[in-house]
Amino acid sequence: TFTSIVADTILEVRDGRVGLFPGDYAAYVARIEQEARDDLGEKPAGGKPGKADGKPAAVESPGKLRQQLTTIERSIATLDREKHQLMEALAKPGGFDAAKSRRLDVVVKQVEAEEAKWLAVSEQLEGTDG
Repeated sequence: TFTSIVADTILEVRDGRVGLFPGDYAAYVARIEQEARDDLGEKPAGGKPGKADGKPAAVESPGKLRQQLTTIERSIATLDREKHQLMEALAKPGGFDAAKSRRLDVVVKQVEAEEAKWLAVSEQLEGTDG
């Protein structure tokens, strides 16, 4: 991807902290995707359904699932605001900034991961008749 070509450092902003990711962009995306699969209790490659550690995914109560949805929705809203701010800044004449462009790519991937989590939790909630 474009980001893989231009990014030589990955900064991760998570839970109010900024950290340096020790790897390239492809490794970062792979880790984020694996975390999303782990959170969803999806089947690991070549494994059985459940978490990556081989344990079955826990069945959550409807109340806890609704709480997870609210948390995910807040995260998506925050990421969407950042995405729009970055897009506006990059769209301004002379506003191109490689760091902002890289950050935009990361934010877009994070939104996609959060939306996938939201969908999975929502489907799980529907299955509880909650």
